[in-house]
Amino acid sequence: MLNAITIDDDKLVNKALEVFLERSEDVNFVASFLSPVDALKTIKEKDIHLIFLDVEFPEISGIDFLDSIPNYCQVVLMSSKKDYAADAFDFDVTDFIHKPITLARLIKSIEKVRSNIENELSVKDKKYIFIKEKSQLVKVDLSEVYLIQALGDYVTFQSANKKYIVHSSMKAIEAKIPEEDFIRIHRSYIINLQHVRSLEDSTLAVGDKVIPISKSYRSKLLSRLNIA
Repeated sequence: MLNAITIDDDKLVNKALEVFLERSEDVNFVASFLSPVDALKTIKEKDIHLIFLDVEFPEISGIDFLDSIPNYCQVVLMSSKKDYAADAFDFDVTDFIHKPITLARLIKSIEKVRSNIENELSVKDKKYIFIKEKSQLVKVDLSEVYLIQALGDYVTFQSANKKYIVHSSMKAIEAKIPEEDFIRIHRSYIINLQHVRSLEDSTLAVGDKVIPISKSYRSKLLSRLNIA
């Protein structure tokens, strides 16, 4: 069952989405919000899987708010301006709906969300990933990768013996790696828990690197470490 919320400063849009989501068999409509700030607590506490998010708000844009949303959430951006579709692609959200919203378009979006989640679950069971190197695909053993780092439009995989570089986003990569082994500790870093050497207040030693820990990720990291 997908826990879903809607965030739009138009009450009529929220209500229309609510009616549709409540009729969807495998969707549990949780709540609607008039602003992203009001929704943040629910997103963090209620294990939300799906968010319908408008782009334009007085206090913060939906685009800027994406940084506050956990990576496992499927986000569908909505706007009456088609120009935002490019932003949706850049930020690797699940879908973009151009307003006014139709029932047929909503159904298509929900189907895309379901497909994404099914693909992520099947991929995350794997302990390897294929990375394109020049003209070939190279199989990389994820147990040997201790650090994944964002570098602009690229992501690097660092092992003891080699660094791999792929054109991708952190969100896309995070969906393809086993969550029992890897955890995000910073906007730009994902680490392999099996390779952690030491931990201080705001930094972590993994492999031969010392990297920063964001405050927003620290508590989740501590809960995953086997601390005596």
